[in-house]
Amino acid sequence: NYLTTTLRLHDPTHPVTSGMWGLGFSRHGATGNPWQIQDVAESCDFTTPHPYPGFSSDCVDPACDIRTTLFSTFLSKLYSGVGGKPAMCQEYGSLGDSMMSEATSARFIHLNLRSLLFNGDLGALWWAHADFTCTDRVPYLNHQMESDGLCLFDQEGRPKPGAQAYKEFAELLKTLDFPSLRPEAAQAVIVTPCQEQPGDLSK
Repeated sequence: NYLTTTLRLHDPTHPVTSGMWGLGFSRHGATGNPWQIQDVAESCDFTTPHPYPGFSSDCVDPACDIRTTLFSTFLSKLYSGVGGKPAMCQEYGSLGDSMMSEATSARFIHLNLRSLLFNGDLGALWWAHADFTCTDRVPYLNHQMESDGLCLFDQEGRPKPGAQAYKEFAELLKTLDFPSLRPEAAQAVIVTPCQEQPGDLSK
């Protein structure tokens, strides 16, 4: 609260948020995570889930199957509902070419962006922009996930199919008459006290 209050004091015109990776939503969960979605959301203007299918036990299906592609939307709805603030998918991605090919990543982006848009998300940022040029140095030398082609552009700045998927989505946004669009009635997920992380919802 102190940090966000100070930021707003010096810059009252821009929204303030914080990365919300791995936050809990129940103080009674098994992990004992002291940082809760609602705690961080209280100080922010919007919530910021990081929905990586590879880190969730809910996403056991292939990358572009419906359960996996809806994970970003589900987590955004969860963070928004628990935190009481709108959600922006602040960080999602393929985790590299060993997890998804460039073509699969582009399809994954295509499906996620539309699902998030049609379910009221504020936006979606892919991790990351351009492939690292320091993969011969520690820690990237010993850490494949961050040096495995996970970005939208290659090391020379050439766009990959995923970047093209974002471009096509930008063209779609230009055709939509947002003032005339109305969302459907909200649905609900009931979370019991024993559930701590999204993976627990399947138990």
